[in-house]
Amino acid sequence: MFYNKNCYIVREGDPIDAVFFITYGTVGTYTSNNVEGSDSQHAEDLEKDKCFGGELLELVWTSNDTSNLLKVPVSSKTLKTYTKVEAFALMAHDLKQIWQSKRIDPSALTYHN
Repeated sequence: MFYNKNCYIVREGDPIDAVFFITYGTVGTYTSNNVEGSDSQHAEDLEKDKCFGGELLELVWTSNDTSNLLKVPVSSKTLKTYTKVEAFALMAHDLKQIWQSKRIDPSALTYHN
């Protein structure tokens, strides 16, 4: 997927229905500061070889019941591009199909938040 500069990919409160692997460009993640007003606080920059949507990966890897994969998690962060961005998006339904086909050995995978 390709995104222009200053575009929102995911907004806080939206369902996370994909894991985004950044292949080019820079994005920032933000979260509400939960104080009066609607300002946001900068949380983290993501660049090439980083991913967003780890909550969905964790759900896939830790779920014994694949029906749980229909209930995607809600994002606690906003993901916004700083530059033009290219990202590989692996959708929840694709993860479910891969998982059900047993093409992934979960013991071989590691995820770092």
